[in-house]
Amino acid sequence: MTLEGSIVKETNVSETTKAKQKLTRNSNVEILRLVAMLLIVLNHFPWPKIAIWGTILPYTQRFPLVLLTSFLSNFGGLGDCLFFGISTWFLCMEQPDFRKSIRRVWQLEKQLLFYSFLFLFCSFAASAAGMITLSKKLILVNIVKAFFPVLLTHWWYPASYILFLLLFPWINAFLIKMGKQLHKSLSLILLLFWGFIPFGADQISHGMSYSIVLFIYQYILLSYIVWYKKDFLKSKKNARNLLLAGFIIGVTTQFICEMLLCFANKNVLFTKGWLNCPSCIPSMFMGLGMLMLATQKTEIYNKVINRLASCTLAIYLLITDKNMNTIIAKVLSILFTGQSGYIIVLTCVIMALLIFIVSILLDLIRQGIFAITVNRRPYRWLYALENKGKQSKRLSSLFSTIKFPTSDSLL
Repeated sequence: MTLEGSIVKETNVSETTKAKQKLTRNSNVEILRLVAMLLIVLNHFPWPKIAIWGTILPYTQRFPLVLLTSFLSNFGGLGDCLFFGISTWFLCMEQPDFRKSIRRVWQLEKQLLFYSFLFLFCSFAASAAGMITLSKKLILVNIVKAFFPVLLTHWWYPASYILFLLLFPWINAFLIKMGKQLHKSLSLILLLFWGFIPFGADQISHGMSYSIVLFIYQYILLSYIVWYKKDFLKSKKNARNLLLAGFIIGVTTQFICEMLLCFANKNVLFTKGWLNCPSCIPSMFMGLGMLMLATQKTEIYNKVINRLASCTLAIYLLITDKNMNTIIAKVLSILFTGQSGYIIVLTCVIMALLIFIVSILLDLIRQGIFAITVNRRPYRWLYALENKGKQSKRLSSLFSTIKFPTSDSLL
């Protein structure tokens, strides 16, 4: 039996509720988006490791500081799983449409261009002030990247996500046509290949990396659960068990690795283990558990929460921009001269929260600027291009034959 006819579509959701869901985001889920980005900020924050615990502290004094910093900075894998998982959760339930993907790509591209040039200007100002050093070659590279942030992968996440969106209708169609049993087998094989090996094990990671490969891998796993394991998703016990299991596995392995490194007098943080890897089971278990709990609750719609969540991409772009991160590290080195220990850790957390807040305020300004400029008629050129395509016999016949199967019959 084909996947389209294997499960009868659920009819207990009213048309009014469906229409509302299309227009308004569930604030329970949007809160997770904010949490995910805070974890990513802490993960990419330039922690002044040597300044925190020094090089002469004895093992018993150094280890608690190392462990605290490690746990604060190593939940980036969970942040990645949540941030992409939220998008995947809803992509699984919608009708694939290449034109919709193009519109999403264009909205994302506009933001990337805006921040590319803004951060380029900030890096030039910082260079002029002597905070960072930019060679002529590096200046030229930064200028070119500002014009082509996706093509030159200025940021891996949006660049990979854009490529995923463009391929999404075909990926989705492939998985639907595959059927339940083959989809299950593929998910198990991929989980065995990549669910237990972090990126740090480069020789045996089988090509997994921060790229579209990660997104396709996660979409295959999550789409199987969303389409075929609806009873599992409705259980709060399952959600709590996943969250607890992922947390215990991730934290325990991180504790052991940090203890061994610290005992060997290695003044480094272990960042390539299970806890910080978005393809491994600890992060995926925790992310799925949190998503399940958020969607099981009665839906709420809060305009403030949803507006703040719409600004999260700006936070990621700022903290992961190489020049901006270097500027932040320079500011920290000035602030922490002559200090060490828990005071620096606390100050770093406060600074990370300030970056989080400032990025949101910055994006609210960006949204206001876009509302009166490029977003007044956001898809005008796309509609014009589509009309020209319809007038072309070859293009019109090509796109008119594309019929993507829907997952509605599974939900």
